[in-house]
Order: sequence, then C-alpha cells, then structure tokens
Amino acid sequence: MGKISAPGSAASDESKWKAESDARTLCEAEAIKSDKGRMGKAAKAAKQMAKDKNVEAMAMRKIAAGKASGILQFSRAKKDGSYTTITRKKA
Repeated sequence: MGKISAPGSAASDESKWKAESDARTLCEAEAIKSDKGRMGKAAKAAKQMAKDKNVEAMAMRKIAAGKASGILQFSRAKKDGSYTTITRKKA
C-alpha cells in the first residue's frame, strides 16, 4: 500500500484529501445507482461513449499504421445528454 506519512505533512494531507474525495465519489455513485432514471441515463450515455471511444481507437490504429484517411471524426454532446459523431472530410 502507500507510505506512512507524518501527521501534517504534505503527503499526509494529500492522502487525507484523496480518501475524502474517494468517499464523496462512492457516495455519489450510490445515489446514482439507487435512482433508476438517473442510472438508465448513465447507462445509455456509457453505451454511446463506448461507441465513440471505438471510433477514436480505430482512427488511432489507422494513424499508427500510417493510413490516415483525411477524414475527421469527433463526438459532440447534445442537449438531451446523448452524443453524436460528426464526420467531415479534410479541406
């Protein structure tokens, strides 16, 4: 695990802050899990985000292989919380 730090040291303060931040994050996660509507929206957003990451990963593989296509793709969040992927040809 982590190092033991003297009380009041910068490392001790950072460790305390991380623990408190993690506790707040876990508390927020529990609130989301218990709200069916919120959890459903989060799951839908996660599905779209995964698709977007796949598009990005494919583009990275093409670039790494030296096969850049001259096509730009990026995702943009809509007002309803969903995402849309936009594809444009380079000028």
